[in-house]
Amino acid sequence: MTIHKWLSVAAMTLCWGGAPVMAAEDAAQETASLEAQGRVKINVAGRQRMLSQRMSAAVCLAMSGIDADRRYEVGYAAHNDFAKALAGLQDGDADLELTYEANATVRESLQRVDAVWSPFSLAIQQINAGDRSSDVLYALFTLNMEVLTKSNDAVTAFQTTYSADGADPVMAKTINVAGRQRMLSQKMMKEACFVANGFEESKARADLEATMSLFETSLGQLEQGDADAGIAVPPSQSVTDQLAIVRDLWTEYQNGLVQIKSGEVSGQSAVANVALQSDAILAAMHKAVLYYVDAPGA
Repeated sequence: MTIHKWLSVAAMTLCWGGAPVMAAEDAAQETASLEAQGRVKINVAGRQRMLSQRMSAAVCLAMSGIDADRRYEVGYAAHNDFAKALAGLQDGDADLELTYEANATVRESLQRVDAVWSPFSLAIQQINAGDRSSDVLYALFTLNMEVLTKSNDAVTAFQTTYSADGADPVMAKTINVAGRQRMLSQKMMKEACFVANGFEESKARADLEATMSLFETSLGQLEQGDADAGIAVPPSQSVTDQLAIVRDLWTEYQNGLVQIKSGEVSGQSAVANVALQSDAILAAMHKAVLYYVDAPGA
């Protein structure tokens, strides 16, 4: 074979042999991109659940006279974060690393969030403007659970859709559950505040007990992994270490909540102390979620 023929054959081999390699690389990059975007969207959508409860807890604490000015500010900041993320989850937001969401099922789910968010948002804006009338407060304390429910449905839609499209379903479920812990930390604070102030006290006490139980169960699943529940073992040492911090904070927070639930302690100082604990465990759990999002494989 002449050198020219040999070069021609070699060139053809490289050309035809390289195409599958390049296609495989493109497919791998697409899968990695899908995985990363799925994790980000599940995280951001999951955070919306927390914000719905943080707003309600903040207003309840402010009404109780507990660091009122700052708590009203916390509630309104959570409102603005929710509004920005809701728009970003639908149409993209570079600040939040969100791309445009094209899936029709997910968009419909987000539109249902929009529908219940509008009157809830109005109530928060009225409260921020100084209107703390009974009608406005009642709207806030009744609508917050509708916002939570619809937001949770949206997280499930993201998890299901991205898992079906090729993202790791176990990690998607795990990030969903880890993100839910942030919400539960604030829901417990809201319910404890309701108990302390006698607002739907019997229901709030029962709700608080159930929320505490779910937080404890979910934390154990995250710490050890739970194959039956589709929850991954901690994917990095950073996750393991951060969950240990959450566990330590939870022990203290749980004790404070139990004391309020049982009526063992009462008054502004007791609730104020538990409120600070709720802030601390939220920050620690949020950091854990970010470690999941950035874990190897993203």
